[in-house]
Amino acid sequence: MKLKTRCLFPVILILLAQCSSLAIKDRQTLKIASDEARSGNESAYLAMEKALSIDPPPQSPDIHVKILAELAVLPTTNSVEIIRKYMKDRIPARRGQAVLSFLKNTSIEKKQKEKELLETIESNFQQYSEILPEEIQSLGTIDDQRSLDLLVKNLNKDSQRDALIVQSLGGIFTRSNAAGQTGVASSTENQLVQVASTAEDANIRNLAIQSLKIGYGTEGAARIQEITLNKGSAPPLRMAALTVMGQDMRRAPDAEYGKKLKKAWYGFRSEKDYAEKIVEVLASIENKSIDEMRKILLRGVVKPAPPLRMEYVRQGTPQGLYSLGRKYDISEGVFAKIDSRIQKIMKDETLPQKPEKRTVSAALNSLAPDSDYFQRKKIALGGISERGVLSSILRFIVNTRRSEAWQIMVLRNVCGVSEAEAMKLREFYLNESTTLNRL
Repeated sequence: MKLKTRCLFPVILILLAQCSSLAIKDRQTLKIASDEARSGNESAYLAMEKALSIDPPPQSPDIHVKILAELAVLPTTNSVEIIRKYMKDRIPARRGQAVLSFLKNTSIEKKQKEKELLETIESNFQQYSEILPEEIQSLGTIDDQRSLDLLVKNLNKDSQRDALIVQSLGGIFTRSNAAGQTGVASSTENQLVQVASTAEDANIRNLAIQSLKIGYGTEGAARIQEITLNKGSAPPLRMAALTVMGQDMRRAPDAEYGKKLKKAWYGFRSEKDYAEKIVEVLASIENKSIDEMRKILLRGVVKPAPPLRMEYVRQGTPQGLYSLGRKYDISEGVFAKIDSRIQKIMKDETLPQKPEKRTVSAALNSLAPDSDYFQRKKIALGGISERGVLSSILRFIVNTRRSEAWQIMVLRNVCGVSEAEAMKLREFYLNESTTLNRL
């Protein structure tokens, strides 16, 4: 019996050693280590540091980033020392998360934190020639001329990161204005204004900073619409501006209604994914939550927006088409012919399988994917006054792999226009499809 105990003793020691040194391989083991660290177990920090020093397991390739994120909520000197080691790491994901964790860690004094962050980000920019989203976010919390200069220096290099830079600049401007400081932010703000006013192709980021700071009145709406003229606009912001422009076209026909709209701009009511981008920038600059800013945009500046009645929309869609069509020498009479032709095709019950009727019905399927023939017929009988009818038909015909001659032939038959008018319609859709899809 004693012999057996002596033989098992080394095995027991090995098992105890394995239990004392936790190997972090996934979320579950990371949670265990984090709980141990909160209870004051020093070996948990050693386990995290060891896991960061070796290659991540195949089943958890992002475990390093998760460990660094977990260290942000552990306000101890041990966690800070580990984070510091990876703030200049060669791997962008680890470097960015380390900077963000250092920013969020509450165990560091504010001035010391800002000083270290600024020095680290400047060093990283010199070494890697890029600035990461996490570093942009950190710079937005530092009220220092060096952070402003670094943010401005990185504008126009990456359209996806430019929106983050605008948010960070807006946060700094807001804090400096609230504190009554004119020196730190004003010089950089003036620099941005000069860049925007002197450049031949004014950049969307500089326009955004100016337009979003002047409020949400008619002038602010006009400035955001001005973004559409810039060929280098970031796609989400440019699409949002086009959405606003399309809505203005639909609302324009009624004179009294238009006068009310000129007093205040009522924000976005469609294309949520694009509109949210501008809402996020506005919320950041005004130090408000996204929900608060969305409510402000929807209810207007002075008073709630009057409801959009269907007759305004039905009048507005043809008016918007007329204003766009003038650039391509397409008269109102052409749109009137298309309107009557579409209604005539769908009213004709003599030949249910007529090619023109099948084309219109199939084209309108994109407007109402789950609808049947009779529901699509009801939409088509509204003609081009129904939102999306004409754009759906043109898109269905023009966005095919068939030849240009075939497309013109089908446009003639379906729209009831001449060959010359069909060619203009095709060019009209190819050049104005983005705005047309919003009418």
